[in-house]
Amino acid sequence: MKKRVPLAMMGLLIIFCISSVLFNRQANLTYGDVKEFCYEVQKAGHPISPDPETIRQYDVKADRYGNLILTVTGIKGEEVICEMTPDCQIIDKISEIDTLKYLYAVIALASLLIFIAAVKEYTKRRIGA
Repeated sequence: MKKRVPLAMMGLLIIFCISSVLFNRQANLTYGDVKEFCYEVQKAGHPISPDPETIRQYDVKADRYGNLILTVTGIKGEEVICEMTPDCQIIDKISEIDTLKYLYAVIALASLLIFIAAVKEYTKRRIGA
């Protein structure tokens, strides 16, 4: 019983450290940058070159009403979708997606579970020996 408490505390501390690092990561891409870029694309009327420090790639589509749908992917994998009418009005359909953060969390949790299983198996073998 005494060995389980420090092991559980160590596991909780590792989970806390990993989650604090992953969920406090600052994104390079903000909605304000994407909104300004959306205005520039709408004004130009054709694809323009993005800022390479913040934007990795972008995709421009138009729906059947003529609204411009701009999907921008940032350097760190974050994605922002901006929809604008032909008269340059931003529609309140803002979707900010950061899937990379959740992938890191799943990988960290899986590696933590593997570590805990390995430590548990090691202690079980030592006690049995």
